[in-house]
Amino acid sequence: MIIMNTYQRIRDLREVFMINELALSEGKISLPDGTYREKLHIVRERLELSGESAGNTIITYGDYADKKHGNGDNYGTFRSYTAYFGCERLWCENLTIENSAGDGSDVGQAVAAYIDCRRAYFRNVRFIAHQDTVFITPLPEKPVIPNSFKGPNENSPRLLSEVYFENCYIEGTIDFIFGGGNAVFDNCHIHSLRCKNGSSGYIAAPSTDKDNDFGFIFIGCRITGEAESSAYLGRPWRPYGRATYIDCDIDNSIVPVGWDFWGKEENKKTAVFSESEGTYSPARAEWAHCLTDGEKLRCIELAERLKKACTDGR
Repeated sequence: MIIMNTYQRIRDLREVFMINELALSEGKISLPDGTYREKLHIVRERLELSGESAGNTIITYGDYADKKHGNGDNYGTFRSYTAYFGCERLWCENLTIENSAGDGSDVGQAVAAYIDCRRAYFRNVRFIAHQDTVFITPLPEKPVIPNSFKGPNENSPRLLSEVYFENCYIEGTIDFIFGGGNAVFDNCHIHSLRCKNGSSGYIAAPSTDKDNDFGFIFIGCRITGEAESSAYLGRPWRPYGRATYIDCDIDNSIVPVGWDFWGKEENKKTAVFSESEGTYSPARAEWAHCLTDGEKLRCIELAERLKKACTDGR
C-alpha cells in the first residue's frame, strides 16, 4: 500500500501529486488530508482508495459540460467528471470527491464521480457538485440528443455497475444521482441545493433497464434541502427508471407530490417509484407506490445481498 506521507519531501505535493500515476502500479492508496487538484481516470481490476478524513481529504476538479475542447466541441456531461472509476472491484472511503465548476445554469452538467465498476463500495465519502453529481453505469442504449454520450463507454457494451454507499453525503441540484446501475444508499445524507435560476431540483434520475427489478434503493437516509418544496425525490431518465425510499427521514424540501414523470405521460405506466409507510402520503403522485410489507422486505434483502457482494474479498 502506498501512503502518500512517504512523499512529503515537497511541501505542497498534495496539490500536484498524480493519483492517476500511483493507481497504475498500486492497488491500495492512502491519502493524507489535503486538496488534490486532479482529474482522475482510473482503470484497473481492483482498487482501494482511502483518505485520512472525509471532510479534509479532497479530490477536486472543475470540468463541465459547456466547456469547450480545442476543436470547439463541448465536453458534454460524460467527459466532465472529476473522478472516473473503471474497476472490477472498488473500495473507497473517508474522502471527498468534488466538481467545483458551479451551478448548472452557468456551466451545464458537472459530474463529480463517474462509477463504472462491477462492484463498488463507498463509505464515509462526500460527493460535492451541482447538476449530475454521481453517475452509475450503464448508459442508456441510445442518447436522446445525438452525440451526447461522448466520453468513457460511449461505444462500449452496456455493463451493469452495482454500488453500495454507506454513511455517505451527496449533494446537488438536478438529477444528481443518475444512471442505469443498481445502487443502495444506506444511512446516507442526500442534500438538495437551491437551483440558482429557481428551477426545481431532482434527486434521483434512474435509467433502469426494463428487466431489472433493482434500480436505486435509499434505506434509512436523511433527505434535506436548502429550500421548502424545491425538489423531487426523482424522475425517470428512461421509461423504466426505478427508485425506492425506505424508512427515510424526508424534510419539507421535497414537493408534496414527490415524483416527476419528466413530461412524458407514458412514463407513469412504466417507471417504478415507491416509498415505505411513514413518508408516503395521499399527496404523492397517483402513479407512485406505497410499499407493502413484503415489497419492503424484498428491497431490504436485495440491499443486504448487494452489500455482501460489494464487500466480500476485500
